[in-house]
Amino acid sequence: MSDFLNVSATDVVRLILQYLRENNLMRSFYVLQEESNIKLNAASNVEVLLSDINKGDWKNVLFNITTVDLSDDTLMNLYEQLICELVEYKEKELAEKIMNECIIFRRMEKKYTDKYAKLIDIVSSNGAISKSVLYDGMTKEEKRKNLCAMINNEITSCAPSRLLALLGMALKWQNHHNIIKNKNGDFDIFRNVEKDKIQTIDVYPEKVVKSIHFGNDSNVECCISSYINDYLITGTSDGFIEIWNWYTAQLNIDLTYQRENNIMMHDNPIVSLCISKDDEILISGDSKGLIKIWRIKTGSCLRQINAHTNAITSIHFNKDQTQLLTSSYDSSVKIHGLKSLKCLKEFTKHTTVVNSAVYTLDNSKVICATDEGKIYVYNQKNCECISSFYVYYNIKDNVTFPAVNSVILIRKTYDDLILVCSKSSYCYIMNLKGQIIKTYTNVIDKDDEESVHFVSACISPNFKYVYCMGENQHLYCFDYNSAKLEVQVKIHERDSLGVLHSHTQNFIAAWALDGTLSIIQ
Repeated sequence: MSDFLNVSATDVVRLILQYLRENNLMRSFYVLQEESNIKLNAASNVEVLLSDINKGDWKNVLFNITTVDLSDDTLMNLYEQLICELVEYKEKELAEKIMNECIIFRRMEKKYTDKYAKLIDIVSSNGAISKSVLYDGMTKEEKRKNLCAMINNEITSCAPSRLLALLGMALKWQNHHNIIKNKNGDFDIFRNVEKDKIQTIDVYPEKVVKSIHFGNDSNVECCISSYINDYLITGTSDGFIEIWNWYTAQLNIDLTYQRENNIMMHDNPIVSLCISKDDEILISGDSKGLIKIWRIKTGSCLRQINAHTNAITSIHFNKDQTQLLTSSYDSSVKIHGLKSLKCLKEFTKHTTVVNSAVYTLDNSKVICATDEGKIYVYNQKNCECISSFYVYYNIKDNVTFPAVNSVILIRKTYDDLILVCSKSSYCYIMNLKGQIIKTYTNVIDKDDEESVHFVSACISPNFKYVYCMGENQHLYCFDYNSAKLEVQVKIHERDSLGVLHSHTQNFIAAWALDGTLSIIQ
């Protein structure tokens, strides 16, 4: 038995032709046939085609024969039968139109003059024509049967969806021999990688494509995106945690507990969320400082921690996902152990509300953003403050120190850069020494005191754009490298609260105090 199997290029083209036809991509089908000069010349079910001929279902017959390469004689017999049956049913006008437009009759006129003359006579005749004349002394059923025999000799039958079936068998074989790595069943066959490793191409946000309305008495307080699945997770002012689908803006009812309306919840507003890299564990923090640890698959609460005495402003896992870094309105920043549920470390140099705290990429430092407009950098091991610096801007020679809303670690580089969003018209990329690397702003006149302040910011997964949500309900899109303002889009009618980019798709979520969450694409 040979170790090699030769597959002709013609067969590959025919597999593609079958796929195109089955998916109704007929323009592509005809172009490929013309360019390759290869006809499919096969039917997924020859018996169905022959049955259509025997029943006189000519609409289906004509559609199906476009994919096969029949001889001129067979085609002439087929169209002759069609014309005769149309004349029998007194559809002479349609029969005449078909004869004028189909090229096969031009060939018939040259090759079988008598047959063509007969068809012209019966189509142009004003009187009734006997079936004996129409069908050359045979019955209509006998003529159909003879036509079926001719077609059956010229075309072959093939199983439907052969291309997909062969790809499926190949993937199963590769998976069985551990040639492909497949953890969650989602695989990109074109790029030969798992889907969670695919990075989408960043594009401008153009419009709001979906909206979720949480009612008059509830609004989204915080929102996160999953890393693998298409989860959009919201925490609301009435204490509910809900998992939505980015594409449909509907609750994900694949999760049984959501389908049965058993929603994850707190007794107080949810003000911060965090998810593990494998999308297995969800952490939620509320306005009273309570943390709950959930298993996303089941919706069950595994454990809880009384972490702070006031609202939790941010939660982050450490690198190996054994500890939680939290910040709070109670002015504290803490690290809790997930096993012990105890506070392992506390950072105390700052004295005001901490709006955000994040680890550096290697977890050696903790960066805190405060209400006094100052950023503190701590050594994670000994909790000592390494450095601190103000985020400020000038208006008419007056120095202003706005509250820092958030800091986001830029994972594109190992240089420990952060995106700093302050309650101002400026968003910065800074290093941990306080040096400004890039400035993103909507300000045209630096002395204008009425400039729109930003309330939230995020970065696209491929680090192509920086998005800033303004107090005027506009989303500002800046080019990451040039800092140029590319576009701005009106999102809400009042009181925008936050903005988030999906980790896996070209979607942006923005939420407001009026109870709406908008998905922008």
